[in-house]
Amino acid sequence: MLDENLPCYSLKPSTSGNPLIFSIFLGENGSEPRVVYNLQKLDLSFTDSKGCYAIGLVDPYNLGILYADVKVEAEWTQPTYSSIEVRAQDGASTALVPTVPESFIIQLYNPYQQITVKQKIGIWSTSAYWKFEIPVESFRIPSSSLLDQTQNTNAPALSNQTPCVTFKWKRDGKISKNITCYMVVKNDDGKRRKEPDITIAFFKGGKGLTLYEPNLRRVEIQDQKGFEIILLLSALVIKDIFFNPTKEIFNISSSKDATSGLKTKFGTLEVSRMNNSTPMIISDSSSSNSNMLGFKSNVIPQILNPNVSSWLQNSRDTKSDIDQETERLKKLIAAEEKSRKDAKEEEERRTREMLRAEEEERRLREAKVEKETEELRKLYGTESISSLVASPKIESKPCKMGSKLVPTPLRISPVVTGWLETRRKLSKSNES
Repeated sequence: MLDENLPCYSLKPSTSGNPLIFSIFLGENGSEPRVVYNLQKLDLSFTDSKGCYAIGLVDPYNLGILYADVKVEAEWTQPTYSSIEVRAQDGASTALVPTVPESFIIQLYNPYQQITVKQKIGIWSTSAYWKFEIPVESFRIPSSSLLDQTQNTNAPALSNQTPCVTFKWKRDGKISKNITCYMVVKNDDGKRRKEPDITIAFFKGGKGLTLYEPNLRRVEIQDQKGFEIILLLSALVIKDIFFNPTKEIFNISSSKDATSGLKTKFGTLEVSRMNNSTPMIISDSSSSNSNMLGFKSNVIPQILNPNVSSWLQNSRDTKSDIDQETERLKKLIAAEEKSRKDAKEEEERRTREMLRAEEEERRLREAKVEKETEELRKLYGTESISSLVASPKIESKPCKMGSKLVPTPLRISPVVTGWLETRRKLSKSNES
């Protein structure tokens, strides 16, 4: 332990006596360590778990609460032998060899997200490291809408547009089993700064994980609990499958190897521990390739506790359920969009018909006015009406009589007089 005041997680066997369950204790500020998680490993007695490595992080008081899990399947490749080994085999067909994959996925629940940890193989001057990214925002925006609660657009952890913070576990040396977690410092434009990476955590000899608390304040991540779980599981998985890749970890049955003729000269090869390369698990079974590949890769490994096993199975199906629900919602949104478009087109059609009706009504009104005007022209004459319309208004001008201004009598236009005379004649003719 670097400092008893720093948060330190230690792994110890469970007091229940179950060899597959380990208790994770947390001690900080000099206090007595307390149990915060239970680490449940894969039960190797199940045949469905052949060739698989799996662990789950559950609540210590309620095993039905699963925080996260990791499942890694061994990759089977054709081995390469030296000329001496090839001659020793006398041309016999070689069996496939299981190797450790270069990446693994940490599955988090509530919120649902997957963190991929990728191994970067080192060269002569640098050590290997494992890199992963965590989204800055993980929780959905609170909303009462059922659509917002199910759509991926409202789930920052599932969106590719959510900015992420990059971390890496780096070995302290080429043959050292101590790893240190760093936060990669970047500029706003995404390029790396010249500043050194920020130290976040230490994992010493696989015995305990120590968080460097002063630097945790610089980690701008919304899901701090998820970040803690990711650090724990990633360190434990790296220790198990990259530092100690044995057949037992991946539940590979051991019997006599097809290359047993090499035992007397070269000894039994169990694990190839090549530095700065992907570890290789060399099985010593004499079974055929079909037997070695006989495990069901699509079967979820079973944990000893049935509650956790069913929870793991349901959790693995969550992704497919989300995809199906997403497709259904997409179809629903497309149907609503089409209905909205049809309603808009119908509204535009009604508006055009309304405008056309108003235009027709205006045209009929103008035609009626034109007809009445024509009748008036025939009745009163074109000259009288045009003169009446075009004649200027006659104003009375005052005249001066002595020292006073006296208005002159109103003079009526001859056109008006003629019109009045015509009206009188028409009225007399109607009376007669």
